[in-house]
Amino acid sequence: MRFFPLLTLLVVLVMSGCKTSNDVVSDGLFQKRKHRPGYHLNWAQRSKHHQADVKEERRQWTSTDSTSMDPQDERSGSRKLQPLKRILSADTGPLHPSVLSPRKLNPLKKWQGKSLRETADERSEELEELQDHKIRNERNLNITGILSALSLAAYIIYYVSILMAVPMAPALGLVVIPFTLLLRYTFPLLIIYIIERLKLKNDELFFNEKRIRFFEDTTLAMKRVQLLTFIISLLSVIGFILGLLYFPAAALLSLLTFGISIFILGLASWIGIVTALAVKRFSRDAKRALIQLIILQILGNILLVFMAVLFLLLLFGALTGGIVI
Repeated sequence: MRFFPLLTLLVVLVMSGCKTSNDVVSDGLFQKRKHRPGYHLNWAQRSKHHQADVKEERRQWTSTDSTSMDPQDERSGSRKLQPLKRILSADTGPLHPSVLSPRKLNPLKKWQGKSLRETADERSEELEELQDHKIRNERNLNITGILSALSLAAYIIYYVSILMAVPMAPALGLVVIPFTLLLRYTFPLLIIYIIERLKLKNDELFFNEKRIRFFEDTTLAMKRVQLLTFIISLLSVIGFILGLLYFPAAALLSLLTFGISIFILGLASWIGIVTALAVKRFSRDAKRALIQLIILQILGNILLVFMAVLFLLLLFGALTGGIVI
């Protein structure tokens, strides 16, 4: 019973190999030789058929129909071909003219850099400008240094003479007042020119475009503040006089307003004049604003002197009236 399946298989193989056929060569695994006795295995024929199947499959993969996109896939957003199909595709056909259109080709970028001659010219201009700044800075340093030193010396001598009760102290006071005002503007300029001197030693410009714009904007802002505070100061003087005549409480309020406005006017004038003097050779707006700043500063000082004299007269009148009574 154990040999029965094996015997059955052997009989089937022999019968399939001994089938009758008029073909000289068949495609079966076992072939009976027509011209020679016996049987042989058909390995070479099966190998040829296998190679033919591989070529047919490759041809189907590389055909145009197989690489074409399905409309459903295109609507779904799948626009990538299979990499194997692109690699095996040898006959893709001629390129469409629109692919080689000049509009779709990236144009070559032109060289945007400067030539050596232009660079050398710009560097020469920078060196000339730097040398010009050095000459001006040295001159400004000398001027502001001498004026600041004279003003500081006059200021010290005046107060020393007062402390020592020198008879000529009042005469020195008339001289030290303008020097004190001069020191107020020359000392900040001296600091600015010292900073510029340090920058110039490192071949850098202190008054570059950005800093000039900052000084110019500051000057114009101080000019507007000065004009506004001068108008308020003038109205305060008028209100103070009218208040003395009709309403004393309004006179006191006007006096307080005048003190605040004249202080802001002096501060704005000081900052504006210093910044304008620093950049007046670089900015026309700053140079024009400097004239207004100086004029309003003088008018503000006149208002201050007028209010001081008026207050002293009122105080002297009150004292005189008290003595008479």
